[in-house]
Amino acid sequence: MRTIAVFTALRVEMSPIKALFSGFDQVNRMTPMYIGEAEGKRVILVCSGVGKERSLKAADFIMARYSPEGALSAGFCGGLVPELRSSDVVLSSWVISSADESHGDSKKLFLRDQTVSLKKALSGKGIGSQIGGFITVRRPLISPGKRSTLAQRTGAMVAEMETFHLAEFFLDREIPFVGVRVVVDGSDDRLPLLGPFMERSGETRLLRALWHLVSDRSALLQLRRLYRNARRAQVTLAVTVPTVIAVWPEN
Repeated sequence: MRTIAVFTALRVEMSPIKALFSGFDQVNRMTPMYIGEAEGKRVILVCSGVGKERSLKAADFIMARYSPEGALSAGFCGGLVPELRSSDVVLSSWVISSADESHGDSKKLFLRDQTVSLKKALSGKGIGSQIGGFITVRRPLISPGKRSTLAQRTGAMVAEMETFHLAEFFLDREIPFVGVRVVVDGSDDRLPLLGPFMERSGETRLLRALWHLVSDRSALLQLRRLYRNARRAQVTLAVTVPTVIAVWPEN
């Protein structure tokens, strides 16, 4: 039985996927990690936390203990181009890091080999998807202007915070890797400024965030839109990931 590792950053990304699979056992109490069988494969579902340090720590743990034969970066993302809307699925053709790109020496990791067949498999299940470039950023892109500038400069379609680091880790070990992300906020959407209220894991300090939102009506409206979009994206993520697991990686 082949082993596939599915990496998410947040519980809100992991929970709709886990809900579809029965009999998953928790294997690590410090970091939410579950193992079980799905779609004829052994699946390890990981909620690593946000960013490079946490995603690589989780990847190292999974690699040492389970030696997966494929790894998947799944979760939410921000759209950088106008043609993407909330709940759209994007499959990675390549990924770069904003940390490298800002210094003019970006390393581009190509991930397109199996995304065309994945797109066909998803289409067969009635799930539309696009294939495009990812850029892994260090913090959320709040303003539409920053997204537009980044898209024009790099050619990326979406931004997220883990895929480059995971891709580099697994491709260096010759393990098939793909990014599957669902758009939450479009290129024209402004995000509420929640950075000061987030834990290092990426979870929100709820009370402090609520106080900020109550005192700022525009931020409250932005959060309501973000919450609504995230709920829709959860549904899309829940039906997309099992299909990917079933057909990927190819033999």
